[in-house]
Amino acid sequence: MLMAPGVTTANVIHAGITYAENRKDLMLVAEAPIHLEPLETVNFRKGQGMYSHAAFNSSYAALYYPWLEISDPVTGKKKLIPPSGAVGGCYARSDQKTYVWYAPAGIDRGRIFNALSLGYKASRGERDVIYPEGVNVIASFPDTGINIWGQKTLQSQPSALDRVNVRRLMMYIEEAIAESSRFVVFEPNNPQTWRALIRLINPFLQDIKDKGGFYDFAVQCDEETNTPAVIDRNELVARNFVKPTKTAEFIELNFVLTATGADFKEIFKTA
Repeated sequence: MLMAPGVTTANVIHAGITYAENRKDLMLVAEAPIHLEPLETVNFRKGQGMYSHAAFNSSYAALYYPWLEISDPVTGKKKLIPPSGAVGGCYARSDQKTYVWYAPAGIDRGRIFNALSLGYKASRGERDVIYPEGVNVIASFPDTGINIWGQKTLQSQPSALDRVNVRRLMMYIEEAIAESSRFVVFEPNNPQTWRALIRLINPFLQDIKDKGGFYDFAVQCDEETNTPAVIDRNELVARNFVKPTKTAEFIELNFVLTATGADFKEIFKTA
């Protein structure tokens, strides 16, 4: 993770995004400026309204809002602090309890401790408006306290990579497979080596699938990916196809009143 708590200038965030995209193995955890209202935060993310910077657009970054109110351990007085440190703690705790492909958000893994309140308590309606715009709201609930209630990246184009858990999953598998595949470097570029690489990758991806990271996957390393032209360039190409698991972020509960003598099995068939 990369963060600069309290530094919310556009130039710094854009530089952090560039750095993360060049490395491809970390996430920038950014935050909105202090004392913004929800729609002002959307303007900050998009570079609109009173902001003139380019919109933040990257799957390697996520934006969190609002700031947190704590009791200053030195003065004992209440103060607002940037949320990125607490968000980073939730990322780490989520990884410790589960895996990187689990969303660092919600009542369990997104719980923020040691915060008294929030700089702005967004309503459900406000959360529903700004979350689709790539702003991850930290919300306060009477029964569960303060929780991260969103996990969108700053990618503008809708895709699986507009969610933090999928981006972190892909970073994890890309780095792990690239590191473990070094054993085929300088080996003969032939079907025996292709099959050996598949035997290496398949169990790793199967383990992730068994632990809930994928719906399914497939690995291709054969004559189609390694044409004579590819081989003549001294390259070996393998394609890894994955269907990442998505999170349940919007729950729809439908209640249907039925007659006392109704047959539920028949109702299920026609519903």
